[in-house]
Amino acid sequence: MIDKSRFLQEIAAQAAEYGVEIHVREEFIDMKIADRDVVAKTSREEYEAGVVIGADGYNSRECSKNNSI
Repeated sequence: MIDKSRFLQEIAAQAAEYGVEIHVREEFIDMKIADRDVVAKTSREEYEAGVVIGADGYNSRECSKNNSI
């Protein structure tokens, strides 16, 4: 059996080793495509990135709101 919590922590640790920024406990508000980047607005800040991964689960409300992705 896989320990999901430990599995996710390991994935996050490996991603961080490659320079990935991980933001948790931030409410997603909006997302726009600007030039070649994505601008994601959360309850804390706006982030600009080449890639944004919404990891809020299988029944993601955010992905369904932003079906352009």
